[in-house]
Amino acid sequence: MRLTIYETNRFARLRTTRRFAAGCAFAVAGVLGLISYARGAEVSTTPEAVGHATLMDALAPVIATRSAIATVNVAPLDVRRNLAPCARIAGFIPPGARLVGKTLVGIRCIEGASWQTFLAADVRVEAAVWQSTRALRAGDPLGSVDLVQAQAALTTADIDAAAAIARQGASGTANTITAAPARGLATIDGRMPAPLGRIVQRPVAMGRALAASDLREAGRINPGDAVRVVYSGEGFSISSEGHSVGAADPGANVLIRLVSGALVNGTLLADHRVELPR
Repeated sequence: MRLTIYETNRFARLRTTRRFAAGCAFAVAGVLGLISYARGAEVSTTPEAVGHATLMDALAPVIATRSAIATVNVAPLDVRRNLAPCARIAGFIPPGARLVGKTLVGIRCIEGASWQTFLAADVRVEAAVWQSTRALRAGDPLGSVDLVQAQAALTTADIDAAAAIARQGASGTANTITAAPARGLATIDGRMPAPLGRIVQRPVAMGRALAASDLREAGRINPGDAVRVVYSGEGFSISSEGHSVGAADPGANVLIRLVSGALVNGTLLADHRVELPR
């Protein structure tokens, strides 16, 4: 079949039109894809998502230190706030806000407007602890039947202690949970060996997670405890009564006030004896 020049040009124009249409279709698909991606980015940076990420970032040192599991629920932003449009937001922890339990997380606009608001949040952090299997009395030594390993919610004091350990570890001064401040209800890490042989300092209810401040080392003395001060030399030994000025574990130095009122430093031995240096 023979085609005239006119018909040949018509088919060429048709092919060009089809290629142009296909190119437009691809361009439109690309634009729609970008719009879809932008909308997805907006969804991932909602105030609730930013608040959740902010709290998880703040808990990261605690999670790492205690091998904990954190559950964070952030309440939706109140639509009645009628906040100005914002191109970019950031989260922050308000001064004094807790990192566990009922708390608040701050959201502020950092591009496009100037406002900040707060979202309610509920945070639960669980980690391994040592729990009492029975009611423990002050003065009881801990045995293997008195403790059980369990998962339990950490308290604010636990969070503070773990955060302090993380900071110390980052500075190279400590890297284990044993450096935790013995204060409040900072629970003993259940991943560590059971604190067997330690003495219960105060009553502990059955099923409660043991805190570092609940226990003391066997032979430990506290401020005001009566001690016997001994000094030994070549062929002689002198002893006197006194009271501890500070707290100490066996093998540590401790300041003692003698009956005469004089202050002396010595090494704490077993049975509340303090040996003075020669």
